[in-house]
Amino acid sequence: HANVYLTSHKWSEWPIAAAAAMSEIGGISGVYQTSYSEYPCAYALTHADLYFSFSRKAPMIELKQGSRINYNICLGNLAQSRNKFLKVEAKQLRKQLNNNGATKIISYFDHECGGDKRLDSDISVFRESYQYLLRKVLEEKWLGLIIKPKKPKFMRNVLGDVNKLLDQALATGRCLIMESHDEFSPKNFDNPPAQSAMASDISIQDSMIAGTAGVEAVLTGTPTLMMDRYGFK
Repeated sequence: HANVYLTSHKWSEWPIAAAAAMSEIGGISGVYQTSYSEYPCAYALTHADLYFSFSRKAPMIELKQGSRINYNICLGNLAQSRNKFLKVEAKQLRKQLNNNGATKIISYFDHECGGDKRLDSDISVFRESYQYLLRKVLEEKWLGLIIKPKKPKFMRNVLGDVNKLLDQALATGRCLIMESHDEFSPKNFDNPPAQSAMASDISIQDSMIAGTAGVEAVLTGTPTLMMDRYGFK
């Protein structure tokens, strides 16, 4: 039988059951951090022997939210280790936009928006942000834009009428979007935020609520703007 259980799914319920099973048979359970989080979150409790974290501050957040961890091992952001493998693809993205006239390039990471009608304010901010950037692409012939949606599966549905602007921007050849998504998830895991950031002069993360993409962009050395358009307290 297995003696070690290691997962990154701290936002799901089954790792707690798996950790309990490991405890019963004398095994070891471990969780490694993949999402940047700044404040305690009641539904993100971690029960494990080992926690591989981004920073020394992470265990304090875990303790505040009621997690039970025996040992914290601070490794930094593991995603940074793959950046060297993204250089060729990032260079190709930049060249594609350069060939169509873009001399300065922005990569943009949006906030998760699933189209829930109870969150109309979020949807309106989501659309306004895209509307502004896409119009700039159409107005400024030197501007390139790489869009990395958090959940591309839902993006077109949430954009509504802004889709017309998006299609016009894409037609210029100076706008690219990572629109594919995983078979079992609304997210795209094949094109990490670092890839877009490495192809850009500046990155923009449009929300402080979920800032992992912005953190990964910073770790590539690309100047990154972290915005708070949703009033995160």
